[in-house]
Amino acid sequence: DDRATDEADDYAYWRRETLIYGSGLLDDLPAGVRAARCYGVTTSPDADQVWLEDLRDAFPNGWPLERFELAARHLGRFNGAWLGDRRLPDRAWLAGMESVQEFWSANVSTMPGLEALLDPAAWARTTADGGLPRTPEPRSLRAILADRRPVIDALAAQRPTLCHNDAGITNLFAVRTDDGRDTTVAIDWQLAGLAPPGTELAMLVGGSVLFCRAPAGSIDALSEATLRGYVDGLADSGASLDRDDVAFAFAAASVLRLSAIVGAWIHALADQDERDRTASFWGHPAEELAGQWAPLVTFLETQAAIVVQRLGLPVARPGH
Repeated sequence: DDRATDEADDYAYWRRETLIYGSGLLDDLPAGVRAARCYGVTTSPDADQVWLEDLRDAFPNGWPLERFELAARHLGRFNGAWLGDRRLPDRAWLAGMESVQEFWSANVSTMPGLEALLDPAAWARTTADGGLPRTPEPRSLRAILADRRPVIDALAAQRPTLCHNDAGITNLFAVRTDDGRDTTVAIDWQLAGLAPPGTELAMLVGGSVLFCRAPAGSIDALSEATLRGYVDGLADSGASLDRDDVAFAFAAASVLRLSAIVGAWIHALADQDERDRTASFWGHPAEELAGQWAPLVTFLETQAAIVVQRLGLPVARPGH
């Protein structure tokens, strides 16, 4: 990854997964959630190898909505554990709160296709050329992307907890133990660090739809179910948080984390050469991808509206 760095507290520090497996932080997670078992680590100056168990998902054809909600509850228990009796870990190599937000901000700034989200004329061309279904103009989203600092500062002001920071379905396995218990097993802890409760849901919801692991038409129900499950998981761990604060962190993280990525892929659909390459890369027809990703823009606009209302940010009139 060309974003990897040797700076230990940076979001993209390349050796973090090796260190977290040796730290003991993942050894005693709350009921229902665990890290993949590590059988050994080999290190060298420029590469590490982490040897993990071979996992099989209990739902190879895709998770039902109820399993997403359960995974969110498990993540809530995990995040909530460090809001209660456990002392927040102080490890120099964990991604710091500010580093997480700055990484998301920089990611948004450098991704191609951002113009399509920021400029009304470019958005109209992109949606038409990309074959997207009718999609509302992302005005609230545009207000945040034009100046992300207030959102980053608002997240940084919230109480942090230990987070996976990339808890999308591609990094989670639904595993059923021999005694019938449902467990969520997480891999890829390379981005683990401190972030506000609720931010984990950004990738669980938006990331699952982006990577075609959940139907786009279910994104509203998925958002509601996972938020409900996550808040229940926080309560399971004894953490008392305002639901609106959790929903705000979920919304803000979704916008910061996913806007540039969604914009880039939608932008690719609007260029014929890129459209064909994109379809080949994802293994789905371009028309199917357009139908899968268009609801993500609506979802992000809804999330952005939550952030705009919370922070009192100005929103331009339609077409401006």
